[in-house]
Amino acid sequence: MGGNQLVEAADIEIAAMSDASYAKAFSSYYVAGLGSTADLNWLQVTLGAPRADAQSEDFYTTWRDGWFQTACSQAGGIDTTAQQEINLWQVDVAYCIGGVDAYTLTLDDGVIVSIMDLGPRRLGLQLIQGIN
Repeated sequence: MGGNQLVEAADIEIAAMSDASYAKAFSSYYVAGLGSTADLNWLQVTLGAPRADAQSEDFYTTWRDGWFQTACSQAGGIDTTAQQEINLWQVDVAYCIGGVDAYTLTLDDGVIVSIMDLGPRRLGLQLIQGIN
């Protein structure tokens, strides 16, 4: 990621998959990050592969709305939301009042990618621009 390595957040993965609602909805769930919220640039990436029976527009919408609420909860709340095309992907974006940006999109194989970033490098945007 811009010359920096993402570090797996196994503690978050274990906590999520220990939650019955996550375990029922996702066949796999991965979380990785770069830096901490105290750093100038910070990033958290979550990849979730929904189970076949969970893959629906309603599931995605519920996930996206919850992701945006979570991302912005410590950053003053949601300022605005939008849908943008980034590197040919339709990406839902929330801009938090406190400067955090939150992104979520679905890849062709159904995997949901959700990202939170903070800082001038806009690491989340860079990551999406690099998805082929």
